[in-house]
Amino acid sequence: MAFEEIVPEKAVSVSNGTNSSNRGFEFGDCVEVLRQLELAGYVDTSFRQKFLTWYGLHANADQKNVVKAFVNKLIKDSPALANQLIFTFSGLI
Repeated sequence: MAFEEIVPEKAVSVSNGTNSSNRGFEFGDCVEVLRQLELAGYVDTSFRQKFLTWYGLHANADQKNVVKAFVNKLIKDSPALANQLIFTFSGLI
């Protein structure tokens, strides 16, 4: 999964190649998305670390599917994606 930061809007974009769409949204993809949100200033380091620990160790399949749906739907709107992840998962992490 390749990422590209668009500087004026500070949006994080995802372009799925044939390999990435066949394998699905994996932990490494989640790490990259959260890291890009952190670098753009939309989430802080503490949230990123806690979220990725929760996602990797405790999230069930349904919760991971929710994260994937948010990323797929909101990837071009980084502030909205960050806010949605924080709002939805802060209580769980």
